[in-house]
Amino acid sequence: PPTPPYPHPPPNRQAEDAVPQLSTQHGVCGASCELVVCDANLDALLICRELLLPLAPLLAPRAGLVLTLKLPRRCSAGRVAAIAADCEVLLRPAFEEVRVEHLFANTGNERTLLARRRAPR
Repeated sequence: PPTPPYPHPPPNRQAEDAVPQLSTQHGVCGASCELVVCDANLDALLICRELLLPLAPLLAPRAGLVLTLKLPRRCSAGRVAAIAADCEVLLRPAFEEVRVEHLFANTGNERTLLARRRAPR
């Protein structure tokens, strides 16, 4: 089957297992991606832990991250803040300048997390 014009992990694979395929089939190698956008309808903490952190080495320093946080129904402002804080703690080893915005395009049960890939020290 034809490959899409953009790199993405194959379905039903661990992110770590997808890295070699991203390299060989799409030419993605260490620190070469400038932007990651994720609008998956999955738990935000799971996405941070199982997808974004393992793929972080493929991101260039200061690369952008745009992640749609899918929130439970009737999520209070306090719960939104707690989810955002938990995501920030998980992402902190690889990302900085983490902030959460309620964009016009977000539904009532969505927020957008924005961050930058931490530069090597």
